[in-house]
Amino acid sequence: MPHAQFPLYYLLLPYWNQSCAGPLMMLDHARMQQELMGIVGRKVDLVSKRAIEWSHNWTRRQEILETARVIYAQE
Repeated sequence: MPHAQFPLYYLLLPYWNQSCAGPLMMLDHARMQQELMGIVGRKVDLVSKRAIEWSHNWTRRQEILETARVIYAQE
């Protein structure tokens, strides 16, 4: 039961050019979300950092940005 305490609720993606967010980008996003769900064994929300920063829900925005931490990064 190692995933029971895994505290990943949101995965913040780096910024991307929103003007390029066409069907391919949406399919990539859905594919990444499905792959991550398979890895951690539960539902995840996959969102960009910019989407969180622009959120009108200030309490959600503040909580996510203040508690976000890098688990794995690749240049």
